[in-house]
Amino acid sequence: MKKDIQEEKSEGSLGKYISAIHRYIHIFLEKELEKYKIGRGEQKFLWNIIKNDGIAQHKLSEKFKIDKATVTRGVKKLIIEGYITRERDENDKRAYNLYLTKKGKDMKPILKKTLENVTYKISEGFTEEEEKTFKRLLKKAFENLKK
Repeated sequence: MKKDIQEEKSEGSLGKYISAIHRYIHIFLEKELEKYKIGRGEQKFLWNIIKNDGIAQHKLSEKFKIDKATVTRGVKKLIIEGYITRERDENDKRAYNLYLTKKGKDMKPILKKTLENVTYKISEGFTEEEEKTFKRLLKKAFENLKK
């Protein structure tokens, strides 16, 4: 039994690998998107605005389970870089809605390709069956933690 625990420790914990994968995904995305002046935080906001043009700013905070101040900083950077605009919601004067500019719309294929590339990189060398199993297990782990 003691040997099994020692072997498991040498393999590393799930948390270690998940954390490392998360870091390397961000490194990959930062490298790919630095020429567009989009950081790792901003890319997820921009992608969600691309998918939901006019989304309420507070919805990003809810979706990513992060504080509103972090979303505000990312949104401001996207505004400064010219990817989005922010307008007061006509029905709720305390809320803001986020809209793509032409520059933001032009980023859709670039961002889509970058996200496809990172997905390909993660599963490079996997068989089709391994990729399906990996996705299924990741989804199961996600659902376990979400409860």
